[in-house]
Amino acid sequence: MHDGVSIGAAMRDRAMSADRTPETLALHIQAVLQGAFILAKAKGGAQVAADSLDHLSRYLTLLFGAGGAIPNP
Repeated sequence: MHDGVSIGAAMRDRAMSADRTPETLALHIQAVLQGAFILAKAKGGAQVAADSLDHLSRYLTLLFGAGGAIPNP
């Protein structure tokens, strides 16, 4: 379910520094996703991809936190 909040809006809400843009975060997410697929194929199983996505999820939760103020990383 999409709640209508963009990466840019979430970054502005947390006053993240200007050198971190929505575009660079989106590219990082894409790199993790593509890398996870490559690793899964190379390793012959999905677990390595699942682990990578778990790490990404924890990173985004840390970065954006649920309802809390996040220090400017």
